[in-house]
Amino acid sequence: MSKEKYSAEFKAKVAIEAIKGEETTSEIVQDKMVPKIEFLEIPF
Repeated sequence: MSKEKYSAEFKAKVAIEAIKGEETTSEIVQDKMVPKIEFLEIPF
């Protein structure tokens, strides 16, 4: 299985949500439908 490529805009939106801390990592992953391991590897 290859990793999906995410746009810079998508990464920025996810990063902002993570920094705000209003949702847990699990909630962001579920909402954005990103595998958790890929979420953790996104360079912010």
